Amino acid sequence: MAHASDPSVFDVTDYESYRDSNNPNDDGPLFRAAISDAKDYVATNGVPATVEIPSGTYTIGPDPANNGAHLKIALAEMLTIKGIPDATLIMTDWQHDGMVISASREVSLENITIDYDPLAYTQGTITSVDTTNKYIYMDIDSGFPLPTADPFVNSDIKGYVYTDDNIDGSFNEHRIYYPTLVTGLNYRLTSLDSVTTDLVGHDLVLSTRGGTKAIAVVVTGSELNEDPNNPGEHLDSVTVKNVTVNASPTGAFNCRSNDGMVTLEDCNITAPTGRLLSTNADGLHARWNRAPINLIGCDFSRMGDDAVNITGSYQGLLEQTSANVIYVEQHAGYYVNDHIRITNPETGELITEATITAVSKGVYTPTAGTISTKITVAETLPTLSSVLTPLSGRSEADEVINLDLIGAGSQIIGNSFGNNRARGIMLRCDNALIEGNYFYQLDDPAIVIGEDFAWREGPGGDGAIIRNNVFENINRSNIVIQIAGATPPAGYHDIDDIVIEGNDFFDYGRASYNGRGNVGTVLYVEDTENLQFLRNTIGAKNEDAVITDPVTNPVYLNNSGDLALLNNNFFEYTGDQDWLDTGSDVEQLHITNQIFNDRFSYGSETELDAAWSTLATLGGNPLRLGTNSSISADEPFAMVGNTTVARDLEMTIRADWHLSFDMIHTAAQRSGFIGLLDASLEHGYLVQWSSGASTGIEGTISIKEMDLSSPLNSWSETGATLSSASSGHLNTTLPFAHIELSWEASTGTLTAYVDGVAVTSTTDTTATSFSKIVMRGNGTGAEGASIYYDNIIVNTEAAYYQQMDYASETELDADWTQAASQGGNPLRLGTNTSISADQPFMMLGNATFYQELDKTITSDWQLSFEMIHTSAQRLGWIGLLDDSGQSGYVVSWASGGSTGDSGTVYIRKVDLASELSSWYETGTSLASGSSGHSNTTLPFAQFDLTWEASTGTLTVWVDGSQVATATDTDFAGFSRIYVRGNGSGAEGESIYYDNIELTTLP
Repeated sequence: MAHASDPSVFDVTDYESYRDSNNPNDDGPLFRAAISDAKDYVATNGVPATVEIPSGTYTIGPDPANNGAHLKIALAEMLTIKGIPDATLIMTDWQHDGMVISASREVSLENITIDYDPLAYTQGTITSVDTTNKYIYMDIDSGFPLPTADPFVNSDIKGYVYTDDNIDGSFNEHRIYYPTLVTGLNYRLTSLDSVTTDLVGHDLVLSTRGGTKAIAVVVTGSELNEDPNNPGEHLDSVTVKNVTVNASPTGAFNCRSNDGMVTLEDCNITAPTGRLLSTNADGLHARWNRAPINLIGCDFSRMGDDAVNITGSYQGLLEQTSANVIYVEQHAGYYVNDHIRITNPETGELITEATITAVSKGVYTPTAGTISTKITVAETLPTLSSVLTPLSGRSEADEVINLDLIGAGSQIIGNSFGNNRARGIMLRCDNALIEGNYFYQLDDPAIVIGEDFAWREGPGGDGAIIRNNVFENINRSNIVIQIAGATPPAGYHDIDDIVIEGNDFFDYGRASYNGRGNVGTVLYVEDTENLQFLRNTIGAKNEDAVITDPVTNPVYLNNSGDLALLNNNFFEYTGDQDWLDTGSDVEQLHITNQIFNDRFSYGSETELDAAWSTLATLGGNPLRLGTNSSISADEPFAMVGNTTVARDLEMTIRADWHLSFDMIHTAAQRSGFIGLLDASLEHGYLVQWSSGASTGIEGTISIKEMDLSSPLNSWSETGATLSSASSGHLNTTLPFAHIELSWEASTGTLTAYVDGVAVTSTTDTTATSFSKIVMRGNGTGAEGASIYYDNIIVNTEAAYYQQMDYASETELDADWTQAASQGGNPLRLGTNTSISADQPFMMLGNATFYQELDKTITSDWQLSFEMIHTSAQRLGWIGLLDDSGQSGYVVSWASGGSTGDSGTVYIRKVDLASELSSWYETGTSLASGSSGHSNTTLPFAQFDLTWEASTGTLTVWVDGSQVATATDTDFAGFSRIYVRGNGSGAEGESIYYDNIELTTLP
């Protein structure tokens, strides 16, 4: 019965004549009749139709014609079912799904709340315990089901402990048996788990597991809905919008076996006031989907399991009959041209991938004795381990997964997940985006990536991007990436290409009874290749944190390679690499945070001696602290005599590294070195400075190779010389010489620098890993009779860093080359501690200056710097250009017309016919956005500009927020860094810069 004014609208309340007189409280027949008429209208007229549900509460009984659902929308097209403006549907049967949308296209479900009555769980308060017999006594809250009634009698019962209405993971979960009435609403429960007296007074939820199967909203078998204007692009086949689930016997939303894209937008899972649990299982479970599943702007809480699980599944290999024919466990989702992956579930190792050329379903295989799916592939398969014919030494058959049934490309954006029993997101699908979400109050991890052979879920979640999320009070590892349910061999890295960028982690580390990863570990990584952990902020632990696991630092890496940990902020970790734990087989680790730093700021020589281990000495007191400010205003420094000492780097480096330190001789005929060796102290590279025969000469810088048959234990051992040159610095003339040694892993190239000048270079590929730093002196160790060292730093992947720590403006001017100026004194040092405690800083007026980089950068890079204006109507910029100074990209900040404005940030392209020589040159704007930072208000604004070599994508952040992005592929090499100011250059009349850092990404 359509509306007279609009025949495409069908109001369920117009269908009272369909009500069953034998069941007058059931509104289901009205809904089913309205849906049927709306479908017929679409089929007849070819235009969309709407089923409207006026505001109110409706009781829906199970559909007598469909034993699996209360309401089923099947084979529908161009149909919307929605509350006006909202409506509540009470489902009445634990074994029937709420609303099922099946084999449909262009269907939308909107503005509906779904609840179940009676509930499939109960709750109450623990009144007493018997620890000997493992009894728990609880009072059932009024109005909740009794634990001796259905569905509890046919279910496994799990007991979850709550504190102040929040699930409390510091208590173990209880497996409950034999609920027995004691008196009134008090029941005695028998637990299979340990019972402790501190349970008394806490709330307890008894959740049914296995005895019910109903899901609140199911979307299954949707048809492909392709964008007619963009072939190959998905449009939503089914949209679920503003749907709230208050209770469900199992999960809230289930998306399975869909060919079309499904989007859940502005949906909620929540327990009404007075209830502790919403659903008994997952919030969203998505499996066997050919198209992405999108979850946008939703709020999921109080579920009895994971908030989100997007996955495929493995089928066991029953039989292999030829080199290209296999039989697997029956599954309806295999089709010709699908791509399959065959894996060893005992080790998690990929065996092969193949493309299906033929498939037969429902085939009975007498040899395997079961119904199966027969698959023929184009490729020649190796001999596989099957149920029928296991390979030698194997206890499990190989398993097969369809890579076209994993929901690849799913997006999870702008949601909130928290206070549920298990995890936030279980991610198995590839190329997913997890962005802008809020994870809170979880005792298990917020995000788990990687296949799980215990649950037979996969694949590994390759290509995931986890960006700009907030993680609060996640007590086990906030993010876990690993193969689960298998034992991968050392060096096998199955999970690939993960980016974790711009996230905030804080308030972590409370006690958690069980779960994946570790308590107090923010990032837990195993079995992974090519992971980038960039620009994340790791804040303070929870004030009640109890870190007891063997791995206690925020980042744990094991059995993984090609890992980039770049430009992250660790607030509670001040020491170098205090935030990192590594297990075994961690290769190609790239860190811009210094992996070693000794500035010799010890309180005593006892502390100095404790930090460095003596390998060899000629006696005396060869390692002392120098505290003579005439030698170094940055005292103390190390005075090293006739000894060789070593320290651990706290990790093994296999990627490019850069060693730098300050050094000076106190007499002629002296030799000292610093270098990196492997864990055995037998192999590695050193940079040595020999003073020469008399004072006042430059002496010789040598790159040396250590290649020993036993650990270094002789002070006379200095290795074999690979190359050498004059140092360029007088041997005993202050200030200290600044010496550097760099090593490129891919080529074995070693280059030594003195005072910023490359003096000698060589190539050697003997040593490949480095775990120790060694230092050798010469003399008695006393002042004037030793070699002095200071500021030893080892880092990786940092291409350029300018801290503005110049001692004078003369040094500043000497370090930067002027490209253009409007006159005056445009480049000065600022030393006002009210502006920056980290002074000095650069004050730049109407001029453009540049520095040459050490090498041309062609890989991905990130340019970071601090900047602030001193008045309105000003513009400054900084960026990278090529070696001719003609072409490149810059980021500029125009202050705006008045103080207090945020101004505008631009990504600009410089493309000139000749070298940049005009101060007015600012390039062509590619993209722009508001800075979000008041132009003259301290502290400095933090800028980050990134460039991706493969795509030409440029993105700029201000204070951690993305403000603009653009793509340009015209330029691919960068050799100079340019900076432009505005004003006279004096304090209050210029633009200030500090801490300019260029990082190259792997």
